Amino acid sequence: MVRFRGSSVAVLLVCSCVLAACGSSKSSSNTTASGSGGSSSQPPSKTAAAAAANAINLKAADIPGSTASPNPSKPGALDAELASCAGTASPSTAIVNLNSPTLDVGSGLQQQSYSSNVIAMPSQSIVSRDLVAIKSAKGRSCVQSLLPKAIAQSGNGQVKFGGATLASLAATTPPGADGSFAYRLTISATAGGQRFPIVIDEFGLAVGRLELRLSDFGINQPVSTANEQRLLALLANRAAANKV
Repeated sequence: MVRFRGSSVAVLLVCSCVLAACGSSKSSSNTTASGSGGSSSQPPSKTAAAAAANAINLKAADIPGSTASPNPSKPGALDAELASCAGTASPSTAIVNLNSPTLDVGSGLQQQSYSSNVIAMPSQSIVSRDLVAIKSAKGRSCVQSLLPKAIAQSGNGQVKFGGATLASLAATTPPGADGSFAYRLTISATAGGQRFPIVIDEFGLAVGRLELRLSDFGINQPVSTANEQRLLALLANRAAANKV
């Protein structure tokens, strides 16, 4: 049976795209032009930001029955390309940009996979500007234009990816978060003579200086909405308790 790696599929949503989206936001105007929503006016140290990110990111215990595998925290060329196109902050602006492990459940055509990402920025105003930029028509166009390249980079000898469709999802911003976004990417894939869809959901949350991302995918069908909302609330609660 083919086993998919969450990290290789999540790149189809242009990797660790800055806090953004074409989904919904509680209100980007709720994010002040400066400051950090109650945290110190001084940017956190890299050590403090890394500690917060590690406390927030998903753990194996958050997904019962999951198997954890490494998910390297290294922004790629597509991240920089998206930032340049959409007018968001360069990946080099982040104090830290850390992924959770990839958490897989099941295998073959019943596999589901989850991961999260936490980016700490020097100020809340950067998060706010990123959100506005990527929510614009230009931002959406940039994401769409990078999908073919991302798909080409994600194939391997066992799996071949075909066409993809990108759509916005309704996103409920959980308590403690300043804004949210949600995408759904549906990709046609072929492996072992079988053709099937891979449904990738990508959610983002803004919490002060923190940009959070939840990525998941299901083969043949999406991950349950109830499970996604549970994980988003979990990430938001942890971020509210670990603001930097």
